[in-house]
Amino acid sequence: SYGIVADDGSTLSGNTAYNNGHTGIYTSLGSTVSDNTAYSNGHIGIYASSGSTVFNNTARSNGHFGISLGATAAYRGNVLTNNVSGGVLGGVNRGSNYCDGTGVVSADCP
Repeated sequence: SYGIVADDGSTLSGNTAYNNGHTGIYTSLGSTVSDNTAYSNGHIGIYASSGSTVFNNTARSNGHFGISLGATAAYRGNVLTNNVSGGVLGGVNRGSNYCDGTGVVSADCP
């Protein structure tokens, strides 16, 4: 199951999503995702489609990636730790992210 699901152009801020069977926070095209915490979800902590901006979030201990992004989604200033497959999949890195744990690729999280 999904925790929080939002439509195109949504703004999600200040939420906590945890222990969901699949994705903690799922947003569609052109959304803004900031200042959220997603942890211990079965698959992805935060997913954002293309055109979205994902910043200042914490994603930890998720079953796959902390953040998964569409090709043109941008991310910056996130803290991504102990996610099974790594910190980030896809997207455009805008810097100032912190990653640690299994599967982390330094190019994804300078």
